[in-house]
Amino acid sequence: MRFQQVATLGLLPAGLATAQLTYADNQPKVIRDSEAVAANFPEVEGVELFSPAFASPESVPSTFANGTSGPTDEATLDHFLRTLAARNEWMTYHNPDFKSEEGRSIPYVYLSNSNRVVDGLASHANASAPGKVRIWMQGGVHGNEPAGDQALLALLGKLDANATFRMSLKQAAQSENGS
Repeated sequence: MRFQQVATLGLLPAGLATAQLTYADNQPKVIRDSEAVAANFPEVEGVELFSPAFASPESVPSTFANGTSGPTDEATLDHFLRTLAARNEWMTYHNPDFKSEEGRSIPYVYLSNSNRVVDGLASHANASAPGKVRIWMQGGVHGNEPAGDQALLALLGKLDANATFRMSLKQAAQSENGS
């Protein structure tokens, strides 16, 4: 009986490790919409999308076609965010120490019309302006919904490419806040 308890306890960590691997790798393949659904979403003329997948279609991994990856790989995403942040004072790139369940980095950008935010969310610039408008945007929440991350990357690209759009968005946010 004692051996059975020890053996069971010894196998418990292995089972937990397997469960963690399964949890982190449980993303189903992306399923394409049917022709009937796709027909309701025609190409839109005159709209330029600035996400890497649309701006540089050659960067889309071949595995996107069969639904086993998103349209923007980690290296392309990281390069895109770093490039935008390097070009714009109002954008700061961060890559925190923590990782996803799969061991991937989770880079993010912080947008602010204050001075560059070096210390991220805990910075003096963030804490010292209690009346400042704060908007949280997140893409790729579930990992297998490519439209979410591509929409956010396209928005960041448009903010970079179009100062008039950027200012109108800022003014709209401030007027909603009463500032």
